[in-house]
Amino acid sequence: MFVFIVLAVFCVFFTWLQQIGAIENGLKISYFLIFLFLSLRYDFGNDYMPYLDGYLELQTLDRSELYFRGNEVGWLFLNYLYKSIFGDLGFHIMLTGMAAFTCFVLYRFTVKYISPEYYALSIALLLLEPNNILVISSAMRQSIAVGIFLLNIDSLIEKRYVQYTAGILLASLFHSSALFFLVLVLVNFVNWKIHIPFIFFTFALFLVFISNADEFFKLINLLLESQEVVYYSDYTETGFEKPKMGFGFALNIFMYLIVLIINRKSYDDMDRYSIIKMTIFALFLVSISIAVPLASRLSFYIFPCVVCAYTYTLNKIKEMDDESSVIYSNFLTLFIGAYFIYQNVIFWQSKVYSPYFLEYKSIISSPLLN
Repeated sequence: MFVFIVLAVFCVFFTWLQQIGAIENGLKISYFLIFLFLSLRYDFGNDYMPYLDGYLELQTLDRSELYFRGNEVGWLFLNYLYKSIFGDLGFHIMLTGMAAFTCFVLYRFTVKYISPEYYALSIALLLLEPNNILVISSAMRQSIAVGIFLLNIDSLIEKRYVQYTAGILLASLFHSSALFFLVLVLVNFVNWKIHIPFIFFTFALFLVFISNADEFFKLINLLLESQEVVYYSDYTETGFEKPKMGFGFALNIFMYLIVLIINRKSYDDMDRYSIIKMTIFALFLVSISIAVPLASRLSFYIFPCVVCAYTYTLNKIKEMDDESSVIYSNFLTLFIGAYFIYQNVIFWQSKVYSPYFLEYKSIISSPLLN
């Protein structure tokens, strides 16, 4: 925990120095520090050791072995390639490559979609959301799928749907959850105008829907709990901490309300409008995860877009020329700060995650290097 806090402080500091013009490459320095943090880790996170065990046990291209599932042949071949070339030591080399890929994708996304005046905020939010850097680093298969998805967002925004679909299919070879995001092609066709009465009416219906979500999604849960989806027990067993309608959920609701209200007329900016629609989709995923725990993993894909939407909204508020801009800015800043503090308090006290993330170990501890 201490190492991660130090990392976050330095990353925000260097990025802020670039923001105020004191240095030129603060953002690059920050992502290089994140790269070192990710590439040098050992036995860090819930799934690190199972992935390492699966790699060490891999002898042939057999999908039945540990952590090589179903159609996720991309992960299988990646492991087999590194083991064939580098042997057991190849696992650490593979993780170094994955860390470089993750940092490249997030750096590219930040530069392309976030205004330089919000670089420090974006780095802070990307690091303060535990499911982003920390949990996704442990979920190695999905981290690659998320990276491919973020690289592929350009195709979705520019309506190059064949290329976008090909990217999703590629991502699904590492984590099949990526296939769910084919639905964003349909979402991208929706271009209705949003008015404030419509927003509040929709949210009222939304809350009614969520309060009865268990009933709506009972059939889906029964299907997922069946023998056809054997790994779903990971999300329903007693030890798994399911999302709840509590303080964090309420903060999410208020943040999304402000984002929608401020950006309701952003139809002339295709990038902004597409990101806002993906943010609305993210709220939907967070919400259904209360009833269908597996959906919580889908939010990993969208979170950088949510950060982008926050920065779009804060920038839009600055452009408003009335007294309400101060109110919106203060409330959104308050909600964002409170939400991410709350997320970290919950995460670092979690009996599921905390034991696996509290102590940072480097590859110096790895028996593969000794």
